[in-house]
Amino acid sequence: HEGISGALEVELEDFTKVTVSDNHLLYTGSTFASREATMAKHVKIGDKLVSSDGSAKAVLSVKDTAAELVNVLTMEGSIELENGVIISTHSFNENLYSAAFYPIKMMYKWIGAPAVKKAQPYLVELEFMFKPYFSVFAESI
Repeated sequence: HEGISGALEVELEDFTKVTVSDNHLLYTGSTFASREATMAKHVKIGDKLVSSDGSAKAVLSVKDTAAELVNVLTMEGSIELENGVIISTHSFNENLYSAAFYPIKMMYKWIGAPAVKKAQPYLVELEFMFKPYFSVFAESI
């Protein structure tokens, strides 16, 4: 992502917020073990987002907003936010994104961060090229 883009702001029962793209995957459910990867645009009031302390935080509201979004890539495929909520680092479909970004993860593991930094133009092009296909495929499953 680059610059300000359309996003969704999910407010939780502890009044913290999670701001992501509408296709970003959030973990809904009561625990990490029983989580379900759900596109942010499908999260509803009353759903619960998985938290690192073993609890789940209820969704109070979901609204459109604009934000500067960052596309984070981790080896694990998930990340803990400041408010303790654990979200996927993928959009649309975890298996598709894992496969698409596997070469980058291996480059990081074998060569290190400088190699991944040099691959930044490839990452941008990869996202631009595959995003329409991921969207259609993810909506069909």
